[in-house]
Amino acid sequence: MGAMIRYLMVILLAVLFIAAVFMLSLQQHRINQQNVVSYFQENLHLHAHHFANQVRNLLGGYHRILETFPSFKSNLVEDMEGLKSDIQTYSRTMKKDYIETISLFDEKGNTIYSTDVSKARLTKVPSQFFIWAKKKENKGKTYVSTLFVPPNFFRLLISVPLYGLAPAGKTDRQDEKYIGALSFSVDLKQFLTQESKYHTSVGHHIWIIDKEGRLLFSSEHPEIVFRNVNQRDETCKRCHISFSYVDRILRENEGTIDYEVKGGPRKFAAFVPLKDGRLSWIVVVNAAYDSLSAITTTNFFRSLLLLGTVTLFFVLSSVYLIYNVRVKSRAEEESRHWQRMNLEKEKAGEARKRSEEQLRYLSSQLLTIQEKERSRISKELHDGLGGALSTVKLRENLLKMNLKEDQAELIKECEGTIRLVDQVMEDVRRLSRDLTPAMLENLGLSASIRWLTNENATGNNMTVTIDMKNVDSLFSQEAKISIYRIFQEAFTNIEKYAQAQNVSIVITEYPEEVSFSIEDDGKGFDLMRVISKDMTKRGLGLTTMEERVRMLGGHFALRSEEGKGTRINFRIPKVMENKG
Repeated sequence: MGAMIRYLMVILLAVLFIAAVFMLSLQQHRINQQNVVSYFQENLHLHAHHFANQVRNLLGGYHRILETFPSFKSNLVEDMEGLKSDIQTYSRTMKKDYIETISLFDEKGNTIYSTDVSKARLTKVPSQFFIWAKKKENKGKTYVSTLFVPPNFFRLLISVPLYGLAPAGKTDRQDEKYIGALSFSVDLKQFLTQESKYHTSVGHHIWIIDKEGRLLFSSEHPEIVFRNVNQRDETCKRCHISFSYVDRILRENEGTIDYEVKGGPRKFAAFVPLKDGRLSWIVVVNAAYDSLSAITTTNFFRSLLLLGTVTLFFVLSSVYLIYNVRVKSRAEEESRHWQRMNLEKEKAGEARKRSEEQLRYLSSQLLTIQEKERSRISKELHDGLGGALSTVKLRENLLKMNLKEDQAELIKECEGTIRLVDQVMEDVRRLSRDLTPAMLENLGLSASIRWLTNENATGNNMTVTIDMKNVDSLFSQEAKISIYRIFQEAFTNIEKYAQAQNVSIVITEYPEEVSFSIEDDGKGFDLMRVISKDMTKRGLGLTTMEERVRMLGGHFALRSEEGKGTRINFRIPKVMENKG
């Protein structure tokens, strides 16, 4: 009963604590929401200022470029041809990021030169400029005007009047006079589009409105650019609940405002003035409230996550207090169980290891005994059967010599018997060499492999290429015999199963070992299917080769695929032959 009361007290305290944390989370959420809104508005205002400054800096750079032209020497002496040449040279070297055309006009406003004649027709300088330019107080000043050709042609024309002295000899006095104008056509739409990409990537949209209320640029609604914002048709009324925020932007020039659209999220907008000479624009940066709401919602959910974590902690703590003893007892029992299982696995592993070692020992002993038996049989064939056959041949030759010429049938029988004995003697010699190649002791491993290669190439109508160095001094006699046997077994398999036309043998010496490679272009086989077969069904050839390599401390690898031939590769560590 006492334990139950303590348990209920823990639960009650946990519930009170969770309720307190939940209330604090709600309060903190409201505070965070207010802070984020304030920061968001300030951030929008900074973006609007930054964008306005970017435009202002661009125009300021072009103003400074134009203000340098009146100081050209050709301009000072009223040399229009020289000025034209200077402009051509200058236009080739200057950075023209957004400049479309550079045009030169005479004092009557006629175009003397343009870097792009086709575009110059669309970018005519307004007549008001030439009236303004002829006033001497405007010398060295720039004049900015806008040019709109719907649906999407928006250019700024930045112009400067040119004053110069008449060439010597034309007049008695050399007074400065108005001689023409120079104008840049700036593709402001391209600049604004590129700059707005950064803002739209963070969920902000840019507008630019002139003092007459005309929408000059909009990354949000490019289809209504060049329309007056006071021109509000049914299309606009489908989305906008009220246009009071537009009126306020035009009236106040700078500030922040929020507004709503039908079927869309609430929006914030920051707006700042942009003035440059005769230009008077307003730059507006807006963003949807849902991006802001996402931030505050994320923070709120983080608080709820914290609350959930604390709740889970209390629940788990209660469970731990109640079931601690049971869990501990169960863990100890499981630990003892796993210890017994691991001990049994270790014993089974050791037993399997001992069994594998015994099998490998028996296998190596079997191969050793087999090699000795082959040597014994080879010697018996060579010394016993070979000697007997030699005696038979000698007697047949003596019998033939003692026959008379009229005994032609007997002579023919003797000759046939001698030929048969020669054939049997050759078969015995070949069998003896196969069982124990004497040349391995007499000529060495390299020569024996070459002989074996030539014998199989000739007997099986194959083309065999061999690339090897002399490796006789790198192995003991026992190792040489095992390596030779591997090559014998490989050629036996090629002859019986592969039906290969070409065989390649490569023997390469490395600092610590020698690599042997035997590759054919025969039928190949499904390696996985052969390996998965029962030992009694798949034969001992491959197994014997692999076991011989293992006995020499080497590594055996086999690759084969049906229709793509077979490659055997094995590496044997060097064991220098004892010459003493």
